Order: sequence, then C-alpha cells, then structure tokens
Amino acid sequence: MERLNTIYKFMWNFRIIKKDDAYGLYEVFYNDDGKIFAHDENPTIIGESVDDLKKYLKMMSSDVDKCKNAVLEYDDIDFAPMMDDEEDDDLSGSLEDFMDNFPKE
Repeated sequence: MERLNTIYKFMWNFRIIKKDDAYGLYEVFYNDDGKIFAHDENPTIIGESVDDLKKYLKMMSSDVDKCKNAVLEYDDIDFAPMMDDEEDDDLSGSLEDFMDNFPKE
C-alpha cells in the first residue's frame, strides 16, 4: 500500500493498460482520493507484451541520448518521397498521412 501512496502523491503517472491483445503505456490521472479519473485516449507506446514496452522505452531513451544535440524543428522538416516512383509522392509526410493512404482491409 505504501508504494501505491507514493504513486498517487504525484497525481499522474504512466500505467500499463491492456486492451484486447495489446499492452499500452498511458498517462493516468488521479483525484485527491487517489482514484483514477482519466487516462489518455491513446497510448504513448503500444506493444504485444510488457517486455515489448520495456524494449521500446530503452530504444526511445537511447535515441534521445543520440539525438539530444540534433533536435528537429517540427515545421522545418522537409519530407522526402517514400519511394522513387513519382506516383507514390503523396505518401511523404507524417505517419498519420501515411496511414490514411494505406490500403484498408
């Protein structure tokens, strides 16, 4: 119980939430009584297991260390085409743009 009191003291933290067959790391928010009143709609990261989440977090931490002196400015990113074929030029951009153009089943 002491560990849980430590968690609630900060009023929010990251928690693993399993939804269907996926494990996600979500920001979770607590009220003054230490009860969950909200969490992110979408996970910060997602994996097939808790070990996947740990692996991704280690990779993210390593990437932050490698790139900390080469921060990209969001509005200055010049996206290149995904493929050399000119008809696929509309696939460059954000991951959301890419997924919107990805064939649906």
